Amino acid sequence: MKKIILSIVFTTMTLSSVNAETLQIVAVVNNDIITSYDFYNRVNMALVNTGLKKNQENFQKVAPIIIQGLIEETLKVQASRSIGLNMSDKEIDQAILTIAERNEMDIDTFNENLKTTGVSVDTLKDQIKANVLWRKYIQKRIAPTVEISDEEVAEFIQKLADNEGEQEYLIEEIFYPIDDIKLEASARDILDELLVEINKDTDSFTGYARKFSKSPNGGQIGWVLPDVLSDETREEVISMEKGEVSKLMRTLQGFSIIKVSDKRIVDNQVHKINEEAVDYKLAMEKIDILQKRKLRDLKDAAFIEVKMR
Repeated sequence: MKKIILSIVFTTMTLSSVNAETLQIVAVVNNDIITSYDFYNRVNMALVNTGLKKNQENFQKVAPIIIQGLIEETLKVQASRSIGLNMSDKEIDQAILTIAERNEMDIDTFNENLKTTGVSVDTLKDQIKANVLWRKYIQKRIAPTVEISDEEVAEFIQKLADNEGEQEYLIEEIFYPIDDIKLEASARDILDELLVEINKDTDSFTGYARKFSKSPNGGQIGWVLPDVLSDETREEVISMEKGEVSKLMRTLQGFSIIKVSDKRIVDNQVHKINEEAVDYKLAMEKIDILQKRKLRDLKDAAFIEVKMR
């Protein structure tokens, strides 16, 4: 199908005026619609999560990113349901409980906190459903196609041996891909604001990465050698101290903020040969590449029309 994306000017409603009775169609994604109620509630949740003030200036910053995120989520749900995948209410409730526990709250306190901040529980459930269904899709359709050869495992282990004595880094990353150049300014604005909040308390990095990073495993990259980093990030990481957070960096794929959580020297005690662990690491890297490619293919094949003006 031909893909259509219209320009968006967010002027018709304000954050305080939207409600379920004043629904407008914000976007059409194949046979599904995204409503103004879905959209504005998701914007509100993004502002709460980033700690940004709820005003029109910040609304304008996050809005283009939010609409693209909702489009991607819709495509993920459609792909999952096309092969018979679904998610029960019990699974959703358990996922919310897990989030509450991660934030050291019981479920009643967590729900009350959502209500206080103006975040809709339904909005959170929709986001959870899209993410969980996509993980199920990956497990069913993408993961089974990935094979790691003995040669790949041996090559990786040999690389570790060759780098004995070199410094390696425990990396966390907030990564946001830029597939559409029109989103670059908005993404830079919001990530700049996010970096300000992180620098107030660098221990908050993990939580922000879990919420916002498009890197695998909630931004927990793990131990890496400098030569596996991109040209744009390598020099910055090498210059950083343990616990330090980088500046906002533009890479070929998008924007990156990195935290060096720890450093160590590669030696035989650190890297005991564990072929199963290496096989898993390499498989996860391939799966991440393939799922990104699949999402891009879904976008290319979809009818997408953004209606809001």
